[in-house]
Formats: sequence, structure tokens, C-alpha cells
Amino acid sequence: MLRRATGRALLGTIVGNVPGFLLPFAIALHFHIGHLTDAYAFALGVALFASGVFTGVLQANVLPILQRMKRLGRTAFTKRLQAIILSSTGVSSLLYAVIAVGSVVYIDHQSHWTSEQHTVLLVTTAIFAVFVLTSAVNSVLSAALNALDSFFVPAASQALKSLAPLASVPFVSRTPSGLLLVASLIAAGEAIRTGSLYLQLRQTVISIDDLPPPAGYTNELPLWRVAGPHGLSLLIAAASPLIDRGVAASLPVGSVTLIDLGEKTFLVPVTVLSTSFVLVAGTHWANMLTDDIPALQRHFRRTMVRGTMICLVMLAGMAACLAGLALVAGPTFAGVPTGRVITIIALLLAGLPGAFVINAGARLLASTRSTYLLPWFAICSFVTNLVFDIVGANWLGVRGIALSSTIYRCVNASLYLIVIRRLMNTNFTGLALPFRHIRSTKTHQPPTSSSPNDGPFTGG
Repeated sequence: MLRRATGRALLGTIVGNVPGFLLPFAIALHFHIGHLTDAYAFALGVALFASGVFTGVLQANVLPILQRMKRLGRTAFTKRLQAIILSSTGVSSLLYAVIAVGSVVYIDHQSHWTSEQHTVLLVTTAIFAVFVLTSAVNSVLSAALNALDSFFVPAASQALKSLAPLASVPFVSRTPSGLLLVASLIAAGEAIRTGSLYLQLRQTVISIDDLPPPAGYTNELPLWRVAGPHGLSLLIAAASPLIDRGVAASLPVGSVTLIDLGEKTFLVPVTVLSTSFVLVAGTHWANMLTDDIPALQRHFRRTMVRGTMICLVMLAGMAACLAGLALVAGPTFAGVPTGRVITIIALLLAGLPGAFVINAGARLLASTRSTYLLPWFAICSFVTNLVFDIVGANWLGVRGIALSSTIYRCVNASLYLIVIRRLMNTNFTGLALPFRHIRSTKTHQPPTSSSPNDGPFTGG
């Protein structure tokens, strides 16, 4: 399995995510689901929202750039990498400050939380700033390693942020200070991961030929011109878990924690797919760009079929795990009915195939530099999730929020498939809508040279 890139990425993802999967359940069992875990879960949700946006945008859009730079030599690769890390750190710092302040203000005005909860939320949000910024840097380092055909280490290293917190949970006090210690260990673990990825990259980058960089290489494939629309779309679309937590904050105590547990469980198969199957496919699409549409179409279709089959296998495995949880936990889990926890997780897991299609579709658009469409998908995702959340919460409470998440994912997955099919039928020149022909505003232009060095990377 390790001979194939997908196998290395899959194995690394499993190794890297097992501790992170166990951590929220360990916290719930130790602290019991209540007002303190609600505050911690909301702060963690804000941090994961921000880091998810930065990681998704940077890793997807930096990879094609660094694939081009490695062909130009080691100096071009390292200098461009340093410039990207510097600019992405500044952008990430600014955006997280805005997101964090907005989230705290929302809770101050919209929830019925106690002063102790507000304190935990405020301090934890500040601690997680270290986690968010280092995760942004790590996404760029991971993209560099992926460009050099290293998939296992970037994925497996994710375990570093959860190992120490997981080991410490049974020994910390059941007080706000105990939760703050866990948050601090998570941030420290992500910083340690930065050092680990840096050392790995120093060893791997030696494989690149030491060539003098050509003039003007820093202007090739500008990052933010393409990453900007992608970032805007993810900023809107990735707010869905934050919306779920925001709506749940107005429900009875423990609702935010229940949504957090359900979404953390849901993220396990989603992460396995996105950081292995979709990552490797996206790397291949980034090499192809739009030079061979029939081959791209065949590969995307094959990815959809295989990915859907893997989703079904994962759903069967997760169903067996939930049945085992029901038997082991008994009538209650961490102070709430076990059936309630299992129902919420099951409703969220039902949206796994839709989530896979969305991730793969977004990766295809980013790989082909067609990110101008992503903000429209994001707006649709945001609106549908918000409306379904409000209706679902009023109808079924926390279960309604979980059900609404699955419904909106299915709706948006269908839209992705329709739009991508139209793009491929028009050679990525527009959607060819019957009432108006929408032209692409992509920066990528078809190559004008048959030189292997100029092929898919001639566009600005």
C-alpha cells in the first residue's frame, strides 16, 4: 500500500487522526456534558473553522505553484515557499482576529451563558490563536512535501496536536483551568508539528536540482489572485459547523457539546477521504489543469465512483461502531441519554457521500484554477444550512440541526456535479447556460508552447 501515494496518504491520515477523534469523547467523559464543555466546544469550533479555511485554501492553491517551482530548481522552490509562508501568516493573523472577536461578541449578545462560560470562551479563543496560525504554516509546509511526493508524514504528523492533551485529560481538574490546560496542550502540539514538518522538508528538498532560478519566476502563478475567491468561498461555506454551534447555543445546556461530538465523529471519514483520496486526485488534476479535458473527465468520474463506494463502506463501519457504543455505554453517555448522542451522530454521518462530492468538486475547481465559481457555491451552502438549521432546531432541537446539515450537503453536492459537468462540456470556458453564456474570469490561459517546461504552467 505504501508504494502508492493514495495508500501513504490514507495510512498517514488514519495514524494522524485517531488521537484527535478520541480527544473530544475523553473530554466529555471526564468533564461531563454541560456548560463548561459547551464553552470549550464553541471556542474550539471557532478555531477549527479558521484553521480549516486557511488549510483548505493554502494547501490546494500552493501545491500547483510549488510543483512548478521544483522544476525551476531548489532556490526557486525555497524562496517562493518562504514568501508564501510570510504572506499567509499575516493574512491568517488578521482574519482570525476578526473571526474570534465576532464570535465572542455573538455569544455575549445572543446566548444565556454564565459569566464563567464567557471567561472560558474568551481565554480559550486567545489560546487557540497559536493553534490557528501554526496550522496555517503547517498547511504550506504540507503542500511543499506533497509536491515532493511525500504524503505520509504531513498526514501522520497531525497526531502531534492531540497526543499530549489526550494523555492529560484523566489527570486534569474538572474546572475551567483544566479545560484551559487541554487547550494549551493542543496549541503546543500544533507548534511541535511545525518543527517536525520543517525538519522533514529540509531533508526532502535536497532531492530538487540546484539550478539558478530564471528571471521573473516570482511572478509565475500568483497565489492570492486564485486563492482569494477560494478563501472567500471557504470562509462562507466552512461557517456551517459554526452556524450549527451558534444555533445550538440558544438551546438547552449541553446542546453545543452534542453537536461538537457529532461533527467530530463526522469529520473522521471526511478527513480520511479529503487528505488521502481527494488530495492525491487533486495533485493529479493540478498537473493536468485543462490541457486534456477528456482525460480529466474520465479521471474525475472514476474518482466519484470509487469515492462513493468508499463512503458506503465507511458508513457501514461507522454504523457498527455506533452499535458497539450503545452496548458499551448503556443508557447514558457523559450524563446524557446514549440514544440521543447516537441519533445525532447517525444523522450527520448520512451526509458523508454529499460531503465527499463537495470536497472533490471544490478541489477540482481549485486545481483547474476555476476558483471564480467557488464563492457562489459558498453562498448557496451558507444560506441553505442557515435556513435548514433554524427550521430544524425549532422542529427537532439538536437532532434537527444534525438533519439539516445532511440535507444541505446533499443539495450542494448535486449543484457541484451539475456545474462541473457543464464546465467540462465547454472546455472550462463557461457554464453555457441557456439564457446567458457565462465566461470564465480565470487567470489561466491555454498553453501556447509545446515545450514540456511551459505546458500547463504558462498561465499567470
